Amino acid sequence: MPRTVDSATQTVLESGAFRMCHLLQIDFSESLYITDSDYAVSYDDETYLPAGHLLQISGSSETQDLRVGTMSIELSGVNQQYVAILLNQAYINRKVQIYLAILDASGAVTGDAIKTYEGIIDSFSLNDRETSSSISLKVSSHWSDFERKSGRLTNNNSQQYFFSSDTGMRFAAESIRDIKWGKS
Repeated sequence: MPRTVDSATQTVLESGAFRMCHLLQIDFSESLYITDSDYAVSYDDETYLPAGHLLQISGSSETQDLRVGTMSIELSGVNQQYVAILLNQAYINRKVQIYLAILDASGAVTGDAIKTYEGIIDSFSLNDRETSSSISLKVSSHWSDFERKSGRLTNNNSQQYFFSSDTGMRFAAESIRDIKWGKS
C-alpha cells in the first residue's frame, strides 16, 4: 500500500477538525458501495451509502514475509439485498477495496482517500441469532490465488471436453516418457 498522504489530507489532519470513515467497495455484477459514516459519502464519482450495514472490519497486518493476508468484514444480514447477492451470484474472487476517508467539517472527503486494503472474497457465512443477523465475509490478499493453475491440460479428457471428436491427445501421457532431458 502507498505510504504517502496528499497535502490536502495532511492539512486537514493537522488542523484537528476532521472525522474519519471507512469506504467499502465490493465488485459484484453491480458494485456495492458502503460506508460506516452517518451519512452518504461521495468519493471518486461514487456514492457510498451509510444505512448502518457495515458492522465491523477486522484489522489487517503487514509483515515482511510472503504470506496470504486475510481479514473479515461483517455486514448486517437484515438487508436481504446482501444475502441475495451472495446466494445468487458467483462471489468467489470478487474484488474488495477498503479506503479510509478523512472528512472535513462539512462532511466531504478531503484529498484522496487512503487505500488500506485490497483483496478478493474467499468465502462467507451467514450468522442468524434470535435478535440479530449478520454476514461475515472472509477476504484474502491477491496472493491467495497465487498457486492456482489455470488453462487447459494436455491430456485426452481436457481435449475431449472442448472437442469431443478430437483424439489428438489420446497418447499424450505416454509420449512424455520418450523425451530425453539433459546430456545423452
